[in-house]
Amino acid sequence: MAVSYHRNTAVSGVALTVAASDAPASVRRTAHFRCDGTADDVEIQAAIDSLGSDGGHVICAAGNYELATTVIVPSNVTLEFLPGNVVTIADAHTIDDDAKAYTLSTIGCAIRNEDTTPANDADTDIHILGVNLDFGAGTGNTTKFALNKHYAGIMLRGVTRGSVRRCRVINVCRELAIVTGHAYGVTAQNCDGVVLEDCHADECGYEGIGIRGGTNIRVIRCSGQDSQVHSFQASSTGVERVENPTHAVFDSCWSDGTETSDDMIFHGRAVDGDSNAIDPLENCQILNSSFASFITLHTQMTGVRISGCTTPYVFLRPSSDATLKNLTITNNFLQRVYFDVQYTCTTSKVQNLIIDGNQFYGSTASKINLHSPYSTNSLVVDGVTITNNVFEKTSAASDVPAVICSIGNVTWTDIRIAGNRYDYSNTYYGVSLQSYSNSGIYSRVSIEGNTGAVSQNLLRLRAVNPGTTFTVNNLAIQGNSVACGAARPVIEITSPVVFNGLRVTNNRFSGQMLMNADGSTFTDAAITDNRFESFDADYRLLQGAPAAATGLVIARNTGKAFQLGTKTGDTSPTTLPICDQIEFDTTGLGAKLEVTLPDGTACGQQAIMRMTNATQNTDVSVTTHVDGAPTVFVFTAVGDHLMLVWNGAAWATLIEALTAA
Repeated sequence: MAVSYHRNTAVSGVALTVAASDAPASVRRTAHFRCDGTADDVEIQAAIDSLGSDGGHVICAAGNYELATTVIVPSNVTLEFLPGNVVTIADAHTIDDDAKAYTLSTIGCAIRNEDTTPANDADTDIHILGVNLDFGAGTGNTTKFALNKHYAGIMLRGVTRGSVRRCRVINVCRELAIVTGHAYGVTAQNCDGVVLEDCHADECGYEGIGIRGGTNIRVIRCSGQDSQVHSFQASSTGVERVENPTHAVFDSCWSDGTETSDDMIFHGRAVDGDSNAIDPLENCQILNSSFASFITLHTQMTGVRISGCTTPYVFLRPSSDATLKNLTITNNFLQRVYFDVQYTCTTSKVQNLIIDGNQFYGSTASKINLHSPYSTNSLVVDGVTITNNVFEKTSAASDVPAVICSIGNVTWTDIRIAGNRYDYSNTYYGVSLQSYSNSGIYSRVSIEGNTGAVSQNLLRLRAVNPGTTFTVNNLAIQGNSVACGAARPVIEITSPVVFNGLRVTNNRFSGQMLMNADGSTFTDAAITDNRFESFDADYRLLQGAPAAATGLVIARNTGKAFQLGTKTGDTSPTTLPICDQIEFDTTGLGAKLEVTLPDGTACGQQAIMRMTNATQNTDVSVTTHVDGAPTVFVFTAVGDHLMLVWNGAAWATLIEALTAA
């Protein structure tokens, strides 16, 4: 193919023009290079090569261009196509010559930089602008390209200081089998300081716009739709030089959700092809973007931030021997944040996950589901903060939970759920802690400062498999103001739980009762300084008898709930919980209060009772006492108090200071 151009000597630092075969005569007359509509890459490449070592600017005028092979852009060159251009791939092309299976550095490209050898990364200051590329192999069309190779519309690999701007790439081998060949719209691999801006990619065989490895890459105002797997991806490079991206930013991007997988994925590989550990995907961000499908954070990464986005779902997908660390999901408008944990996931971790200031809108499933149920996996969670979110009313026919935590045979630590607002009536519960294993442990859990209303419980504790018991260490429920369902407890325990360190303090609750404690074990527990409103007259603070209670304090609670587990105005006999301190308040009662102290559960256990307010007497019937079974003690005045100790067989009196009846 002869090249038609005016200058045949190399020039440096200048702008050369290329005219399409169908450009107006006035444009063709003044152009440095004139295409004829066949293998137009020849004229475009000749213009680039004519710039010389100092580079320059090649401007392709509006019109139609056909490429028969790849256009190569070297360092210090800007290749710009003016508005009104359409670039296509010839049926008889040699782009396949550059493509191999499985190796991302040997991709068949329409346009790429010059030095794509992984070891070199020598190209600098390359800019590709305004290309409107139709690769010619969209939905249903596989005839032009091999099915087992990698392809890309535009690729920068190993480039420092470069950009792809205002480009549109469509129909890049959408029907390729993704197991053996991937296809990309615009991709930057192992680059440093590259910008992809105002680009669009549609109907690509794997992803529309992608970052593979590299650092300091920005993707701004880009969009994609109807690609085979992802619209956007930041991931590791191929087998020749494996590295995860760092300090990448996706800002103001969007996708319409027609992909078969996710709109946006960060996929940080944990090891290279030889199973050697590599540095994680690090300090990358997704900002101010809108995705109709979902965002996925996969395998290994640290310092990732998702902020100001609109998307239905954010999937957190840990995998074996990898860590998701220091993740922040903040100020988004979304439906769900969800752990997508595989059955075979082992020895993986999630550390320092922050979900803050988001607005969760209508969904038919839980809003935040941190779910690791399987006994075969050992996903460890260390540090989850769920704060200042709004859980909106949903149109779902059934109740929808706000937050679920599910564990297998592992320990999760430092879970903080604070300052959230439950803003709808059909929230099933605010928080659920559940376990699929006897060895599941939650440690250092704080539920504080939450407000609003739930249709059932603020907190549900559930052993999923029948007959199992799990442990909660250092659970603090404080400063909440939540209205629970009229027929539901504030804290629902569906099967026995072992509490080691429980604080329920300074809350304001309404509901049926505080908790159903039957069969649970309490060590170092306090229910103090709460206000309970509108509790059901048939229930008390603690429904049922704990299996054991050592150091359980119930004190200084106010409102309509009776201090000890009955209601003001209800004088029917009541069984007391076994706890260290018991207070009687008979203010407003029309008859004496009659209560029963059951047998103790551990030798040395104490029961301390005192009268704090008195308009009626309180009769305490001790079921088994060394002086008789039963033995009745009568409290008649404020300040009356009694201390008993369980000797293993009966209660014995240590201190008796009761005013004579």
